[in-house]
Amino acid sequence: MKYIAIIISLAMGVVVHAQIQTGEVSVGREETIGQGSVTVERVYEPKVESAERIKQTPGALPESTQKIPVEYSTKNIEVASDFETSTIGAEKLPVKDQAPYNNYVRAGYGNHQNVLADAYFDYSILDNARVGGAIKYNSAIPNIPDVNVPTNQSRLLGEAFLKMDFDNSQFDLTAGGGFDKVNLYGISIPNFSGIADDQSLTQRFDSFFLEGKYQMYNHWLLQEARAKASHVSDMYNASETAFDATAHIGNPEITELNALNDLQFGASAVANVNTATTNFDLINSNQFTAFNVGIKPLLHFRTEILKLDLGANLQYNDLSGSAQLQKNGMHIFPHAELFISPVREFGFYGGVTGGLYNQRYNNQRQINPFLLSQQQMATTVNKIEFFVGLKGDVESVFKYDARAGVQQVDNFAFFQKNGVISAGVPFQYANSFSVLYDDVKRMYLQGSLRFAGIEKLDVGGQLEFQTFELTQIDEPWNAPFITASIDGNYKLLNERLILGSELFFVSDRKDRLSGMQLIPMEQTLLKAYLDLNANATFMITDRWAVFAQANNLLNHNYERFLDYRVQGLQLLGGVMFKF
Repeated sequence: MKYIAIIISLAMGVVVHAQIQTGEVSVGREETIGQGSVTVERVYEPKVESAERIKQTPGALPESTQKIPVEYSTKNIEVASDFETSTIGAEKLPVKDQAPYNNYVRAGYGNHQNVLADAYFDYSILDNARVGGAIKYNSAIPNIPDVNVPTNQSRLLGEAFLKMDFDNSQFDLTAGGGFDKVNLYGISIPNFSGIADDQSLTQRFDSFFLEGKYQMYNHWLLQEARAKASHVSDMYNASETAFDATAHIGNPEITELNALNDLQFGASAVANVNTATTNFDLINSNQFTAFNVGIKPLLHFRTEILKLDLGANLQYNDLSGSAQLQKNGMHIFPHAELFISPVREFGFYGGVTGGLYNQRYNNQRQINPFLLSQQQMATTVNKIEFFVGLKGDVESVFKYDARAGVQQVDNFAFFQKNGVISAGVPFQYANSFSVLYDDVKRMYLQGSLRFAGIEKLDVGGQLEFQTFELTQIDEPWNAPFITASIDGNYKLLNERLILGSELFFVSDRKDRLSGMQLIPMEQTLLKAYLDLNANATFMITDRWAVFAQANNLLNHNYERFLDYRVQGLQLLGGVMFKF
């Protein structure tokens, strides 16, 4: 108890959500529909983290904010989707006549009975207050060769928000929820002929959340505080309730020391509180309860060409229900980062960091919705990570960031395919996955760049290499060695026509059926794949627009996960009305 008292006093009573800073083991957030005004012109600051935004969750829907999840790296790496319709977000629409028409409704239809409908609205109710909301529905019935069971998917997401602006602060309150419905069609049983008429392979996740955020501008102590409560459940008695809160306190530029060549000195801290209760009752009745509280104090030193951050990450953790995978007690991780930039075009950085995170079912299922509704929760600990990198900005038209690192991680999470198990329908057909954990040494190289030097053209790309040294398991199951993406947008006809495209690459991965009663445990190679998507939006008038999308233009039924082949070419078109 003395550890908890010490940490809470250091945090000054401030609570935090489980947020792990750059370089720490992290899992993405719940998917929510984005909010805010329509905008196009924005300055892009490429970061290595952008390399991890390659779409990953199979589904009929476009992704919203993300994810995460059990990850294939200590960052959130999202890979190309199965049946996704990569919708053209509101932020990609022309804005010349935007002011009166921030709101929109949109509907589209495509092959494989792909249906898309979404809407967004934002209204001022007071001089300093706005309310709004968004809703999005997408469904599809993919026709995948040699699959003789249902493959339909659907998703509905919605949220409402209140935003209030004050003289020196801003308050946001958001509430939302929805469902995500999939079929577990990836059956590994040889000569499987189908399921009985009264059986279903459906899995459905229902979720909701409530989140509040308070930001202060130029305050000497409190910079931001945020809290979020969430709940998720599925059809087979799995559920999870979580609460996360964070507070950013202090100021990186408290004072300037003229005697030391205009050295600026500051101090800050990030405090956090995280709790989660996860229940499973499919095969065995299990409950996992996680509690984590901590603070990350930092000292900041700044000059015209140098930035130095020094501090530590102090975390107290308690996970019950998982004796072999818990990392309970007090943890202290170093944090130091140096950035030297003699010119704007070139900068060098390097440092050391660490952190921990309690795995959550909600994050895991967002990466892989074909999970068995009976998992083990664990504390993933990034014991220590060393990293170096280069980044720069060339006349605001070419920006880059490259980073290499090595980290020692306990309980790193991987996915492995289950064999035939006695869990009942729909999991008895070797069509589900479980999460395996191992202590690993991970080495990575990441890069991100953005080019906007040609008028109306915006092009970017991300790339990541990773390797693992494993302790117990044979292979880094379902973890790719290479992930990459390229995307671009081009505006034509006075910005009334916008063309966009995305290309994703994922290298070979390995998997193996576990606990198989009918088939030997043979290792399987999932082949590398390319996924090319394109989209277009044309503003007919200031209010009316038409849009079209083409996904998986290469028409490959590649496997995102073992036996889960994706739909080939997908086409969708529709109309949008702005108001």
